[in-house]
Amino acid sequence: MTEEYDGAEEVGTPVPPALLALLAGLAVLVGFTLVAPYLLPPVSLTVLLGIGAALGALCWVIGAAVAMRNAGPVWIFGSLIVLLAAGALAGFGVSRLLNAGSTRDASTFAEMELGPDGKPVLPRGADTRGPISKRYVTAFNEATADRRDYENAVGAMQLGTLSSPYLLQQAPQVLEHCGEIGTLKEKVAGNADRQAKRTAELAQTVRASNLPDKVKDGIILMIAPTSEPGEPDPAITSQNAVLDGTQALCELLAKKSWRNDDARFGFTNAADWARFREIDAQRKAAASDIAALDRKATTRFTEGREMVRDVLSR
Repeated sequence: MTEEYDGAEEVGTPVPPALLALLAGLAVLVGFTLVAPYLLPPVSLTVLLGIGAALGALCWVIGAAVAMRNAGPVWIFGSLIVLLAAGALAGFGVSRLLNAGSTRDASTFAEMELGPDGKPVLPRGADTRGPISKRYVTAFNEATADRRDYENAVGAMQLGTLSSPYLLQQAPQVLEHCGEIGTLKEKVAGNADRQAKRTAELAQTVRASNLPDKVKDGIILMIAPTSEPGEPDPAITSQNAVLDGTQALCELLAKKSWRNDDARFGFTNAADWARFREIDAQRKAAASDIAALDRKATTRFTEGREMVRDVLSR
């Protein structure tokens, strides 16, 4: 005898609300793992584990309030343990993804070279390699703009003419503005203060990253090759000494007791000649100090770069 079909459909067992809440919490943690590396700055593994566990706890609190009111203690406490563990695991996953991104970030410093003028040359696309690279490129461009502004100010005063009697004969108007030379020290101080602030902030970003310690140390050597990050540039004293000497030279030449002696300065009296030699010696000593600091910076920059290269090549 054939059974008749009454048209009723079988109804599946409904999914418990507590399970839905648990799955929703896990989905949020997966999303956190995928999105966080693009949103978070470089932070330590401990911090990421804490953030992940806290997010897991938050998901549990929301799920418990919404969907676990009638669930048993096994579901309530079991889901808490699962979400806390999943949150910590999500934080670990974010750390691994950040580490992978940090390697590309650090490659900027491994690929940097020094140009003929001794200044760093940035690799192509450095500002897209990560947060450290991006901040370094910004600081680099700002420092370059400060240096160019200072050089333009020196050029506008035509201070180069003070080094040649022939040039000074062609453009003697610089001798009418000797007192303005000292104002350049304000630019030197302002540029140094901004650079110290930039290096301090950049070093803080580097130290907070997930990079290996040796890479961190190498990058910090590269970004602050003459002093500790945040400290004044020791070259300031020598730069100011050069400006003081230049102003003293300008004031001496403004007395117009000099002559063009075969493309060299000659003087009509012994006192001015002695003063000229004294000023010249002071300026050369200050310039020598600056050159020594430049050599130190080159050495530290190269050492730091090799430290980064050594770790990334393993």
